[in-house]
Amino acid sequence: MASLSREIATLRQAIASAEGSASNDEILETIDKQFTSWDDLIAAENGDSARTRLENEIEKCRKVQADSEAELELVESRIRDITAKARTRLQGLLQSAQSLSLSRYELIDTLGRLERELLGGEIDSKDAVHGETERPKAEQDWLGGDDLSVLRRLEAVHSKMEELARSLKWIAVLEQVAVLSQETLQPLLDASSQYTSPLTVLPKYRSLYKLVSDMQRTLPKSMNLLKVSEEIRRQTWKDLKDRLSVNLSTALEAIGWPRKVNYPSLSAETRKSFERAFRELLQLQNESEKLYRQDPMQSLVDSISVRALYPFVIMAKPVALRFRFHFEGDRGTNRLDKPEWAFSHILDLIFEQRSFAEGYLQPLLTRSGFGRVNATSEMIAQLLPLPLALLRHRFPYLLDHPALLAHTVYQTVVFDDSIRQNGFEYARTWKALHAKQHSDNASSSGDVADGEWIGLTEEVLGTENWFERWLSGEKKFADDQFGDIISSDEAWTIVVPETIEESGGSNEALETEFRPTMGARKVKALIEQVADRYASLPTLKHRYPFLASIQTPLLKSYFSRISGSLDAFETLSSAFVRAVPGALTGHGNNVNDPARMTRGVNGLQRLAKAWISAAWVRDGIVAWQDEILYLQITADIESDSEYSRRAIEDDIFASNSPERNVFDRRLQEFDSLTARAEDLIVKHITHEVEKDLKQHLTRRWDTAEAPEELRLDPALVTPLTTFSAQIAHLARILPSSSTRKLYQSIVSHISNHIMQRAVFAGWSKYTELGGRELLGEVEAWIEASRHGLEGSNVIRHPELAWSQLYEAARILALPRDVTPEKTTTYSQAMALVFGSEYERLQENMGLKETSQEQAQVIMRRRVECWR
Repeated sequence: MASLSREIATLRQAIASAEGSASNDEILETIDKQFTSWDDLIAAENGDSARTRLENEIEKCRKVQADSEAELELVESRIRDITAKARTRLQGLLQSAQSLSLSRYELIDTLGRLERELLGGEIDSKDAVHGETERPKAEQDWLGGDDLSVLRRLEAVHSKMEELARSLKWIAVLEQVAVLSQETLQPLLDASSQYTSPLTVLPKYRSLYKLVSDMQRTLPKSMNLLKVSEEIRRQTWKDLKDRLSVNLSTALEAIGWPRKVNYPSLSAETRKSFERAFRELLQLQNESEKLYRQDPMQSLVDSISVRALYPFVIMAKPVALRFRFHFEGDRGTNRLDKPEWAFSHILDLIFEQRSFAEGYLQPLLTRSGFGRVNATSEMIAQLLPLPLALLRHRFPYLLDHPALLAHTVYQTVVFDDSIRQNGFEYARTWKALHAKQHSDNASSSGDVADGEWIGLTEEVLGTENWFERWLSGEKKFADDQFGDIISSDEAWTIVVPETIEESGGSNEALETEFRPTMGARKVKALIEQVADRYASLPTLKHRYPFLASIQTPLLKSYFSRISGSLDAFETLSSAFVRAVPGALTGHGNNVNDPARMTRGVNGLQRLAKAWISAAWVRDGIVAWQDEILYLQITADIESDSEYSRRAIEDDIFASNSPERNVFDRRLQEFDSLTARAEDLIVKHITHEVEKDLKQHLTRRWDTAEAPEELRLDPALVTPLTTFSAQIAHLARILPSSSTRKLYQSIVSHISNHIMQRAVFAGWSKYTELGGRELLGEVEAWIEASRHGLEGSNVIRHPELAWSQLYEAARILALPRDVTPEKTTTYSQAMALVFGSEYERLQENMGLKETSQEQAQVIMRRRVECWR
């Protein structure tokens, strides 16, 4: 109410202020209209001279004001009455609203309490009326508590009754399962019973199996009753099998297993006991197979029954004990470096027991309905897990020892081959036959259904990342070895025969007269060592990574190393030594002088070493191409489109080559490298000789006066010496075939050089004396060749390479006049050369390399020629 009074007062002030402002404006407007001038203000009102018009107006206004104030007081009095009535009514309405709000909250509380009572909520102590007494605790527990409503209690009672009914049914079913299990096993467990055959008790087990199978089809998988029933069924089968297994184990001890069994020498009772125990286990397994065929959707009676025949599993147990005793304990036979001992133990046992398996176990299998199973193969199949487990245990320890690991893999492959040679047929083992019969299960479990045994090698290498770690270790080892080889000071040292013998190498280098450099020999041996590491692996997926990631990069790296040395030689720069550390370095005081390193015999030696290194590896590649290992890898790659694509990407195959071999690309590279080295050798020697010949070839050949004795031009001594020394060095360090090829090329270049600058052209023409001097020089070249090749037996007739130059010199040296020897004169020869009887001259002089056109040019070089 106070706030309402304040609002009314505020409104009144605003109205008064607004009215005051408006009244002033109206007064001014009225005065302006009535009194337009001062005269109008002071003028007398009509008929009244005592007051002016202004005074009259003021008096009117005062009356209006008095009337307004009276009216205002009346209005305010009425407002006060109305306000008091409104305040009284508002207070009554507020009290009524508060009362209604309290009633609403009481209704909500009442509804909540009633709902809790009906649905089982908690009841406050103040609501427990009429003196209700507390129920006994057992009744409260059974009904679910004393705080529940009547409805919830009725529901709890009904639920408990249904649960008890189901429990009774479950207990009855479980009792039936237990009774069937007991009836199945009781004849075998009863010590007073002499019965041991499973045939009589199997009907009881079939009933048990059917009952549990029906439960599997109708009950949820998560129900404990089903799990307990399945476990009882499994345990019943296991107990039945164990009892019969004991019988077979006793019979095996009686016949001496696992030692070699001399079955004919055993007593009839012993053999009968063994055969009965063996057949009973097979009959039990046959029953398992029948049950599985009747309802394949149900779980297996025994998972072992699909992997092996029961009798052979029992036969493998004493073998496993002996195997673990020798190779998994602290015995001296347990050695990481002797995996072949464990393999031999298994192979010896197979060899000893093979006749027993084929002669006596196989008929038992046939009579028991397992005739398709090969007894020897089944026995081997149960022995193979022993070495496999040993390999899986040892393999992690061998990953850090590449040599031992490679030896183990090799021995494993040998063992796999021996197993196959011993007649192991995976297709005739029970596991393979069962997988073939039940192809659906086989495809889902990943078993091999086509009769192929992958071997222990693939089993081990396919485990986790063992193969990748082995490959990585081999690659690191090979890379480290290669780095040591090429950085060694002896990398470019030519191997002498004594070094080959002392290093334990073969006589290959001696037989071919090819002495490699130390680096080339070691690189080739390293490639072959890598091949030995993986050659025994049976599949391409394990062979190809060695070829692509180790061997091929090594060959590429060595190719680049030799090619780099030739590049450095051609640049004649000091960067040569830095490009190839230790490569082709000389032995002297000024080894860093480029000119000294690349000229004379020193330069030739460096080029020859580069050629030897490339040729040695190239010859190795040629030999490798015909090896069975690489032929198989090539064939396997070509038969697989994926690996063919990878081989092209890895630069192993050339994409446009119809005939492929895994070393074709590397052979092309090293062929080009050796050809380049040969060209550089020829260029080097011919350049050295031609440089020394430059001064000599400026001499004149038209000497007219004959000296007492023909002597060589002193300027010819240096080129002859250079040529002889270079040829001698080639003959000492290169193989005979290569020396002959290079000798032919070098002599051809030098002969052609002399022919072009001394025979076909020159400072002067020839006289007879000049021709004889040239002939003497050619004979000097031939003699220099013989001297350089002396003792090497490389070329038996070195003069043949000089034939063209020698024939030209003979033509130029023809006498003008007839001699006592009656040789052909120059004029006679000219007539034949420029005539049609050149063949006569060829026959008379023995010309074979000079054509008639060349002979005409040569004849014109004589001063006497007028043609």
